[in-house]
Amino acid sequence: MGAAEHAASEGEMPDSEQDKDHPDWRIKAFVLTFVLCAYLALGGMGFSLAEHPNEVQLNQKKEFALNHMHSLVEKSNLTDAQKAELVDFVNDQCALDNVVEHWNFVGATFFAVTVISTVGYGTYAPQTTLGRAMVIPYAMFGIPLLGYFISYSSSLTFIWVWRARCAASRWYDRRRHGGSSQARAMPGRPRTEAEMQVLRDREEGKPGVRMATVLTLLWLLVGAAALYGFQRRTKDPWTYLESVYWAFVSLTTIGFGDFVPTSNRLFTVAYILSGLGIVAALVGALGERFEHRARVVQKRVSLARSGLISESRRNTTARGGNGSQQDVTGSLAATTTDGATDGATDGTDGGGGGVHGGDNGDAVAIMAGDGTQVAALPTQTIRLEGNTVV
Repeated sequence: MGAAEHAASEGEMPDSEQDKDHPDWRIKAFVLTFVLCAYLALGGMGFSLAEHPNEVQLNQKKEFALNHMHSLVEKSNLTDAQKAELVDFVNDQCALDNVVEHWNFVGATFFAVTVISTVGYGTYAPQTTLGRAMVIPYAMFGIPLLGYFISYSSSLTFIWVWRARCAASRWYDRRRHGGSSQARAMPGRPRTEAEMQVLRDREEGKPGVRMATVLTLLWLLVGAAALYGFQRRTKDPWTYLESVYWAFVSLTTIGFGDFVPTSNRLFTVAYILSGLGIVAALVGALGERFEHRARVVQKRVSLARSGLISESRRNTTARGGNGSQQDVTGSLAATTTDGATDGATDGTDGGGGGVHGGDNGDAVAIMAGDGTQVAALPTQTIRLEGNTVV
């Protein structure tokens, strides 16, 4: 009996559950969250200080070029209709009201999240030497930090879900068997099979594939619905399918960059950081399931090969025990008629040596005059002619 089963049979929690229920886990979760948020805020301030002045200068140059273009259009000999069409074209291509400030604090923090999460949309990147130099050490320390945060937060998330699953299992068990809730809530009561499986999974730190799949789908659909509502208020609205597509590409860290939110980026940061752990747990659970299936298939193939070899050996033995005659190299050959003792013959006049069929029909013993065995040959390779071994 494993530790989880023993703890469950005694009405106690396994060590992993006791560790999570200890008050220290709350302190650890708070400290880890605070450190990650502080690291992201530090990155946001650093990238903003390095890149925002350069972005302001570029926008000023763009505004000057746009105003100069308007003055040239007004001085041209074009008709009013042509001027209006040209002005609309220039505004669509270069208008400042369509420009998003990427390197303010919120935009720079969003960029920091895409760096340490390895999403890397690529829609904008540092343009200054200082900003590009900051990316290297920031990613080197930030990626492991976020990885540890994802691992710990996902384990806590699934523990809370496991607790809800256990509670639902106990409720269903009471409804099904009509047991007293007070009696079944007493310490030391037997746990249901579903609870035993949950405890075994929790001891090994493995979320179930079904549970991880359900949570991932819920996170994708709910987050996409929220983002769909935010993007509808912008000049570049998305459809719900495009929102789901962005959520999947982002949480799997594929990060094509063809769709990037332009509003409520703080929500986007929180959504990505929270969802990465759930998707990572699903990927890990699927990997373990595939590995288990591969081991099962490998074991079945090995058993099948062993069965074929055993069947081949049985067929060979059967052919040797039914009186078939096969010549072999040399002059010694013998056979038995029924694979047992029918091939036995006494020695010559003194009763000295002889040839005796094996008890299992698989060998013939050649005996010396003093009764000692000289050789044991397979029955299918021995042939007798009278009392003489040919």
